Amino acid sequence: MQIEGSVAILIAVAISGVALAVAGPTNPIGFILMTVGAAIALAGVYRVWRGTTFQVLEERIGPSLFDPERWD
Repeated sequence: MQIEGSVAILIAVAISGVALAVAGPTNPIGFILMTVGAAIALAGVYRVWRGTTFQVLEERIGPSLFDPERWD
């Protein structure tokens, strides 16, 4: 989850950079692309947060119930 979130944040930065380079912040198309970039960045931050939270919970609780080695 953390890697997926980081990739989403990088994609958002790229979209925002293209929006600024091509259209600028005052152009409606640039504003739309900046908004899309911000939404993707927020989704990426949420994904990283969820991955970190899940990892901490798994370390506290122990091995996963779905771990195949647990049932051998």
